[in-house]
Amino acid sequence: MPPVSHQDYSHEIGAAYDRGFAVANPQPGFDRLEPPRQRLPRVELGDLGYIHRVQGNFVRLFNIHKTPLEQWRPGRVPPNFERLAPDLSYQSDITEDAAKLFSTQSMTIVSGTGGIEGPAVLNALSVGGSLSFKSTHTSGATLVIPGSRPITRIDADRRDCKRYLDYADRHMKNWLDFFREENVEPTEIFLVTGLDRTSAWALAAFVGSSQEIEFSLHVDVASIVGGDMAPKLGWHRTPAILANSSLTASQREAEVPSESSHTDLDTETIFLRRFRIEPRKFPMPGFKMKAEAEPHDLDLGKDRDPEEALSSITYELAESPESGEANTTVRRRLNTTSRFYFEAQIAMAHDFDIPFFKQLSTDTTLDPLNFISVSENGIGMLQSPVLSSAAAAVSGNIWNEFDTEEATPIALELPASESPPVYDHQSVTRKSNSFEWKTSVDGPVDFPRHHAIAIQCSIGRLTNELVNGQVIGEGQATAKSVAKKLASFEALKTLGQL
Repeated sequence: MPPVSHQDYSHEIGAAYDRGFAVANPQPGFDRLEPPRQRLPRVELGDLGYIHRVQGNFVRLFNIHKTPLEQWRPGRVPPNFERLAPDLSYQSDITEDAAKLFSTQSMTIVSGTGGIEGPAVLNALSVGGSLSFKSTHTSGATLVIPGSRPITRIDADRRDCKRYLDYADRHMKNWLDFFREENVEPTEIFLVTGLDRTSAWALAAFVGSSQEIEFSLHVDVASIVGGDMAPKLGWHRTPAILANSSLTASQREAEVPSESSHTDLDTETIFLRRFRIEPRKFPMPGFKMKAEAEPHDLDLGKDRDPEEALSSITYELAESPESGEANTTVRRRLNTTSRFYFEAQIAMAHDFDIPFFKQLSTDTTLDPLNFISVSENGIGMLQSPVLSSAAAAVSGNIWNEFDTEEATPIALELPASESPPVYDHQSVTRKSNSFEWKTSVDGPVDFPRHHAIAIQCSIGRLTNELVNGQVIGEGQATAKSVAKKLASFEALKTLGQL
C-alpha cells in the first residue's frame, strides 16, 4: 500500500460526516521539547492558524478575541492588530454529544471483547476491552471515542460568524503581511468558528489497499483523575495503517501543572468548523492576457512571487460571437483597467458553505451571481443559507450593486425610426451555460426620455444593449459588478473543491 498521511484521514472522515474538518492529530501540543513543559492552550473560537503539514495538528498563530499580551505568543500579532471583543449579548452554541464512533462506510466492526457485537461493543469500551475492524475497500478511516466523557461541541452563532467575516474583511491586508512574515500560505490559514472537544480518542486510516485489512484497538481503563476514567489506548495493526491515540492520564499529569482542573482534560480537538481563504491567482475563464505598459491596481503585498508577471499584464474579455459598437465599447472600457477582475482579490468560504456551493454549481434554477458579494476591500463571499438568511431569497439580484460614481456616460446613436424596447422590471431569463439579465427603471413602461439596459453575461462574454441612444453610467457599473462576482465565483469554486 502507498504511504498514508494525516491528509488521508482528514479527507475520509471529513467527507463521511457533516462536522467540519477532521483533525488527524487532535492534541494541542507542547511549549517545548524537554521537561518541564506545559501543554499549549486548547483550540478556541476565534483562533487563526493552520494544520501542520507533517504532524497534522492545529498550529495557532493568534486569537482575534485576545489582546497582544494575552496571546500564547505575546506580541506576535499582525500589524495594527485590534482585538474583536466577544459579543456578550449572544452566547455560543454549546452542546454535548455521546457519539463513540466515527467511521467511513468502508469499515466494518468485526467484534469486541468476549464476542460482544452491536452497540454494546462501544458501551463496553468505557470500562475497557478491545474492538476489531475489517475492510475490503481500498481506503477507510475510523475515530473511536472511548471512556465515559461526552464530546463537547462549541459553535459561534450566526451573528458572530457575520462579525468574524466583517472583521476579516477589515483586516485582511494586514493579515496577508503577517502570513508572509510567518512563512505560511494564505490558503493554509483558517479562522475557527466551531469545534468538537474530547478527553480521549483513537484514530486509524489506510489508503491504496488491494486486499482485506484488519486491525484492532485495545482499551485499558486503569487511570482515574478527578473522578474521570482516562483510558490507555493501543492499536494493533500493520505499519501501512496510520494510527494514533490520546495520552494517558499519567502522561498528562507529568506534563500539566498539578493545579490544572480535571476539565482541562477536554483539550483534544477532533473536529473544526472554519472560514478559509483563497487569494485570486489566476484569470477567470473567458479572459485573455496581453502585455500593457501600466501596472495593475493589485496590492497583495511586497512579495508577489509567483505573481510578479502580473505587473505587466491586463485582461480583456474574449471576443463575443455577436459584433457591434455596443459590444466593442464595453470591451474597450474593460480593457482600460484590471479592477473589473481584481476587485475580488480574496475569497472566503465556510466549511458548511460547500454543500450549498455544490448545489449552486449543478442546479440550473439557481443563479450563482445572486449568492455572491464582494466587499469594498475586495473580499468575495458566497452568501449561502448557512450564514445568510438573505441568500435564501433567490430574488436578490446584481442590480443592487450599482456603483455610479465611477461610471462614465457612453453616447451611441440609434436610428430615429427604432422604438426603445420595453423590459419587465428585473425579469430573468436562464440559458444553457449562460445568464441573461434584463432590467428597466420601473417597468414595464414606455421610455421616451429614459433608458433601459440589458446586460448579458456568459463565460467569456459581456455585452450591452443601449436604448434611446445613451447609457448614463449604470451599464458600466453593472459590468463591473458582474465581473467582480464572476471573479469571486471562480475563487470560491477553488475552495469548494478542497
